[in-house]
Amino acid sequence: MKNNNEQFTLIALDSSSSSDQSAHYLSRFQHLMNSLQHFNDSNACVDYITNVKNEKILLIISVEHTQMIPTIYHIHQIYSIYIFNLNQCEPTNEDILKYRKVRGHFGTINELVKQIEYDKKCIASNLLTVNIFPECTQGSYSMSD
Repeated sequence: MKNNNEQFTLIALDSSSSSDQSAHYLSRFQHLMNSLQHFNDSNACVDYITNVKNEKILLIISVEHTQMIPTIYHIHQIYSIYIFNLNQCEPTNEDILKYRKVRGHFGTINELVKQIEYDKKCIASNLLTVNIFPECTQGSYSMSD
């Protein structure tokens, strides 16, 4: 696995038969992040995700892979899941949208890119935390001390 300088990785899982279509939207996603992984096989995708240690994953899945969301939802590396349905012929199971990590169902690349850009900013701001107590404190602090 290559070293990623960002704290997050964009992963696309799409078993679309149109390689031209996939190449087009993957080139749009490449501009969003330095680290982009593309998978056609869901098992290979899950294997990769579970081997990621220090990164947040933004996972784009095509609508035909939504049945795997309940299985992968618990994986702590996954920050957000985006359902991408470019042809919009297949409906999305509305129950899937109830999962907190699922950011929505997107029918256009522009909608999806806009949401990912927003989430990327949120992740970056959430990673900037401030400690007001020393890291190696023992005991507890009280307002009366």
